[in-house]
Amino acid sequence: MDRPRPYLRPIEPSDLAALRAVFADPEVMRYSDSGVRDDAAVAGWIARHRALYREGLGKRAICIAGVDGLIGYTGLTRDVDRHGPEELEIGYRLARAWWGRGIATTATRQAIQAPQRPDAARIVAIIDPGNAGSIVVARKLGMIYRRDAMFPGYTYPDHVYGLDLALDDP
Repeated sequence: MDRPRPYLRPIEPSDLAALRAVFADPEVMRYSDSGVRDDAAVAGWIARHRALYREGLGKRAICIAGVDGLIGYTGLTRDVDRHGPEELEIGYRLARAWWGRGIATTATRQAIQAPQRPDAARIVAIIDPGNAGSIVVARKLGMIYRRDAMFPGYTYPDHVYGLDLALDDP
């Protein structure tokens, strides 16, 4: 069987229903600090990431040819409260039906290789140490464990995986 080949596109407000399926699944959101989200939270999330597109950042829809709508998202953000100012954070999440097919790795590699990486020296992924699937994706992308990160309200630290970028890399 051929492996599905994902492609990325901007997230649109019309993606609300497809994203709701991702954000409302307790197993998909198991390691999220915000847990499952309702429609208002998902709509706000869409608006925030669409605003980030002007900076070359923000999450993109992961799509598969022949499949209606998105099946997840991936993309880069910057949050100096979570990581260093020279670091961009990669995030990815897939609908559970698509887990285990290499889609998150392939799509996230596309997001990392995109030319919109303003003044970043490193890409990081902040991952709950129990989230084995996300750790596998990070390692397949060439990321290595860098440090622990303890956030307010946490009872144990997340792990930060990093990928250094070449200064002359486009």
